[in-house]
Amino acid sequence: MKKYESLYLAERVRESLASEPSVAELGIEVAVVEERVVLRGTLTSDRRKAQVLAHVQKICPDLVVGDELRIEPLSEPETESV
Repeated sequence: MKKYESLYLAERVRESLASEPSVAELGIEVAVVEERVVLRGTLTSDRRKAQVLAHVQKICPDLVVGDELRIEPLSEPETESV
């Protein structure tokens, strides 16, 4: 895959992750390297991760999806005692 094709595909995947209502993820980095789509970023659950991976595999069925996503569950905000 040529470099400009890789850049175009990476941007297309990023835009799709952000605009697809069932996914709606803005903070995922996408890189296309040869025949792989590599995803990096932090998600809040294994369920969200599975949704993202399935969505990317659906829009890039001929490529391997490289998963470098981390899970960091949301925590309750700390409250200060007054």
